[in-house]
Amino acid sequence: MKKIVRLTESDLARIVKRVIKESKEVEDMDMERDMEEYREDFLMKLDFDESEAFPYFGPKYDRFMDNLYDYIIDSMSSDYSVNKAVSMVKREPWFKPYIKFMR
Repeated sequence: MKKIVRLTESDLARIVKRVIKESKEVEDMDMERDMEEYREDFLMKLDFDESEAFPYFGPKYDRFMDNLYDYIIDSMSSDYSVNKAVSMVKREPWFKPYIKFMR
């Protein structure tokens, strides 16, 4: 036996908003997971010795990491493969002083 449920316009609008919100949350979680995987692959393939380049944490290290994470986000949104992104970061002007710290 089928059951008929009457919905007001506000009920329907609330349900639609909830479905959109939940689907967006799932999409955001998927994007974060993909970003984390890409970042881990990138850093592994970059094989950069942070402890040699930055014996202590400070503004120079913070600036470097900001540049690196911005680059990772840009390369991910450009659909670059991790290998291509790693080879391209080596040519970036802000990265050139740190090439000697690659393993």
